[in-house]
Amino acid sequence: MIENNRFSKDPQRGVFNGRKGSRSGQLRSMAAPVKRVMLWGVYRSLSSAISRAFRQRSDTKVIFEPFTCSHYFSEDRTNFRHIDVFPVGDPSQNYSEQWKKVMATPTDGESLIFTKDFPLCVPQELWPQAPLHELIHVFIIRHPKKCFASMMAQVENEDNAQWTGFDPAEAGYVEVHQMYEYVTASLGHDVLILDSDEFAASPEQGLRVFTRAIGVEYQDSMMHWDPQKRLDTNWDGWNPFFDRVQSEDGFKVPQRGEKLKGATDHTTPLPTAVCKAVDQALPIFTALFERRTVIPEPIETSVAVTLAMSQKQELGKEAAQPIVNPMSSTWLTNVWLKFSTLLGVLFFRPSTK
Repeated sequence: MIENNRFSKDPQRGVFNGRKGSRSGQLRSMAAPVKRVMLWGVYRSLSSAISRAFRQRSDTKVIFEPFTCSHYFSEDRTNFRHIDVFPVGDPSQNYSEQWKKVMATPTDGESLIFTKDFPLCVPQELWPQAPLHELIHVFIIRHPKKCFASMMAQVENEDNAQWTGFDPAEAGYVEVHQMYEYVTASLGHDVLILDSDEFAASPEQGLRVFTRAIGVEYQDSMMHWDPQKRLDTNWDGWNPFFDRVQSEDGFKVPQRGEKLKGATDHTTPLPTAVCKAVDQALPIFTALFERRTVIPEPIETSVAVTLAMSQKQELGKEAAQPIVNPMSSTWLTNVWLKFSTLLGVLFFRPSTK
């Protein structure tokens, strides 16, 4: 069970006012002066797009999925999906080597190290020895049906020859839950949880929430991407997963009522094993979703909705008022009755004598 982390939103004290948290509205990190942020998620949860946005910043170094390489390619690997391509584990991809990359002092003067990966890819027995306490932790979540449908779309993608089937062991929700519990309960850190659908519907607001929570300034370049500032992916065999995010020039904000592209690219019924995985992951998603920081709608959308509601209310009031036709027989009858009554009062009053 996921316990409430007692976060509150106090406008006088910032976004977070939780256990062992900062009063500045920022998540806590012990690594100064360089901030090191870890974005945790599950596969197909918008985490790559957020990474591409941070890649545009002038003060940021992005380390993209270092532990995914350890998980699949290293001597320490715990998943053998790609063993036919990598029959021998690569020692340069071992967890110890990847942690060195994450914790290394930046050589180009960056003040923010942004790492994106999946708790699934970091064995739990390694967590106590890992420098997780020196990181700012952010979680991006997505409804499991949408995640797994997107994964199935990649299984069916003829260009993605290296992803040939859905494995429930790679769902990743249990591990996200465990990492959340470890960071909040064992390490005592505040965390930021964001929902990917809310983020996709309002990306600029999502980025502003994100940057404020980690204590850095929002930069407009995060919404508009330089084609030269792409993600440094680790293996060409995974490129079909990233083709879209690498080719985009920024977040695409859907118009009101428009379906979010890519929300569910798989249109045929999901296999039984996938449906079962959805059912198993849903309680975890729901619990984390209830603890998310809500991303507000864009200002112009909020204003438009408010005006529309106001106009609707005014129209409702007008509709409630009876519209009188001065030429209707009912109106003429009412006038005559009132006139007759007045004449009776003036000229036909009973005698008082």
